[in-house]
Amino acid sequence: MSVVPPILVMHTRLREMTPAEHACIAPDELQRVRSIGSRHRQQEFLCGRSLLRFALERWTGEPAASHRLEMTDEGKPLCIDGPAVSLTHSGDFVACAVAGSGEIGIDLEISDLRRRTKDIARRYFSKEEAGWLGTQHDDRFYMLWVLKEAYSKALGCGLRGLDYLRCRVEPPNIEVSATDGSLQGLGLYKMGQMFLALAVRHATLSDVRFEHWVSGKVGPLPCNDFQIIATAADLV
Repeated sequence: MSVVPPILVMHTRLREMTPAEHACIAPDELQRVRSIGSRHRQQEFLCGRSLLRFALERWTGEPAASHRLEMTDEGKPLCIDGPAVSLTHSGDFVACAVAGSGEIGIDLEISDLRRRTKDIARRYFSKEEAGWLGTQHDDRFYMLWVLKEAYSKALGCGLRGLDYLRCRVEPPNIEVSATDGSLQGLGLYKMGQMFLALAVRHATLSDVRFEHWVSGKVGPLPCNDFQIIATAADLV
């Protein structure tokens, strides 16, 4: 087994995980699945928890089923006595991140021209950010949204954390104007029409490895998939 870096990101599609691979999740997780009304959301939960367990197995060397996972009231996943973790999903995609220190947040979104992005920006973003987005291509909305969501997940405070990070994205730079002071790494990646962000607190965003889960086999992500397009260089 190759040496796993400080930060591991693993992703897959819902259809790329088999029922046999869901067998690693715990009884309490299965109970939660039964309480979810939507079939699609059931699949998101099953795949997300299974993927996270396989990522933890990859990172720690301990069996996927052996890890104890809990969730805070705000929905932040925790690995008890293990590394920092985060989960995200959009459409048919699921991704997770594992970090050896600090706290990590991950978010991904697929660009959708039908979405009323300017209305969403006015509701959730600062007046300055919403005004800036009003002059930009819709891609800038998704760039900003995943960055804010990733940081909110690192904080573990839900949607109210969207205002804790204020920034603009001018690739290859992320211009940060406000945080709570604990943010030390912020990275923005792109694959096709999908944007993915990583945010770390009390740690550094360095030596990140992406891997793609394909039914029973984990391998390096091909070099033409997620590519980094912007970072915040002045946080540390």
